Amino acid sequence: MKKELATSIYQYSFPDDLQIPEQADDCIFIPCMALNDHVVFFLVDFKTKKIVAIDTDLSEEMTRLRKDTEKYHVDSMSPHRMPFDTLMYSVSTPHQGEQYGQVITVAFTSVDFFALIDLSTLKVYCVFDESKKEKWVYSSTNQIQNGKMYASRWRFKDMYKEDITLNRSVDLEILYYDIDEDKFHLIDTIEGIDHIHTTNISPNSRFLLLVQMTMDSVLDSPDLAKESKERQLEIQEAGLVNGNCYIYDLEAKKVTSMESIPYSPAHAEFEHENSDYFYLSQHNLGLMGRNNSLYSFGPAIVCRYRLTEDGKMERLEQFYDVETVRIPGHILFSYEGMNFMVMPSPPLQILMINRDTMSVYKKIQLRENVSKPDFSEGPYQHPIPLRDKTPFSVHGKNDSRYLYCNNTLSIGLHDFIADKAVCDFRFNAGVRVVSVGHSTRLENVKLHLDNVKSFSEMKDCLRKKQKHSK
Repeated sequence: MKKELATSIYQYSFPDDLQIPEQADDCIFIPCMALNDHVVFFLVDFKTKKIVAIDTDLSEEMTRLRKDTEKYHVDSMSPHRMPFDTLMYSVSTPHQGEQYGQVITVAFTSVDFFALIDLSTLKVYCVFDESKKEKWVYSSTNQIQNGKMYASRWRFKDMYKEDITLNRSVDLEILYYDIDEDKFHLIDTIEGIDHIHTTNISPNSRFLLLVQMTMDSVLDSPDLAKESKERQLEIQEAGLVNGNCYIYDLEAKKVTSMESIPYSPAHAEFEHENSDYFYLSQHNLGLMGRNNSLYSFGPAIVCRYRLTEDGKMERLEQFYDVETVRIPGHILFSYEGMNFMVMPSPPLQILMINRDTMSVYKKIQLRENVSKPDFSEGPYQHPIPLRDKTPFSVHGKNDSRYLYCNNTLSIGLHDFIADKAVCDFRFNAGVRVVSVGHSTRLENVKLHLDNVKSFSEMKDCLRKKQKHSK
């Protein structure tokens, strides 16, 4: 069921002095967390040099979730041992958008709804399954194929448990949402686990890949930063809880493979040209929920897998580099006969990997003399999103030399052939945001902005309203 959400929409232009190459003509969708149960969806159009901000009110949806969760919330049993307010902020953070024609679906971290944006009207809808009386929350990344958004979901209260180091079995529903029909279709219910981060479908439409991202350390800590050096090293050595990765056969309607994978697996990308191969990132990233801090427990890894005909995961090559941490996401593209995988790697680095050799093609340093993560005294703590200048998302596209990269507040364009930054500018134009989800490079989008107010007009309207209210 779709319900239209209240929005405030405004537009503004790129800075006047920017020189954008004609070949860089994409529109980048950036979902951001704001304050007071609002999210802001940005559309940064490099072709028209316009930015659209869609400020969206989720207060009604979050009030429902809070009211239900308060019935059973206990800090010591909550996901990542988060206090209530911290948990509500965490689960409602927009995570990633997926495009289907002139529609974008936006998944959040762990809530019982997702957003749908109609790009032809710029209207935003909340989509939820009205047949569910309990709160069933959706996976954070859900892929669309032929108008069907594939996802997995589980009961919100099943994420509460006494021992966070154990993967307790839960009812895990596998389903798809038909965008054109505005209808949910349940495929199966399996004995699975919670915290599914990614639900992907293979290009040949036969298999689903479900990846659980576990961010809990094997040895718990109330506040890692206050632990002694010896204790921090002990926690780091024990590592993170393994995550489960499922392969589900849509034809046979059964799980054909379940692998326990270390180092907090999260994102999977299938090769577009070959449906048998995919790349799985293992972030080695822990979340200390009491203060909502992110820590790398060591270098991150990306592994290449082959999906066999009987639905098994065959592990092939891996990319590993001692200076590579976290890897928020990885994008596949080709340029002049070379097959690349591009990814951000904190701090202030972009990596280009040659997929054919699984080795570094180029390390792009966004600033000189940046200190590298040091694990000699324990896990490496990442800065909060507003202070982290490292890109959270990087996009390349076939036959283009330009990379789009953005963090919470700014977006840039980098020429990886000339190895130089083309531009970098703030995309939020005074709109207050506090964190960012994964951005999406959109294709064949034309924004209709005739009736959209400029940012200055919007501020004038607010002043008049405030003056009238006095």
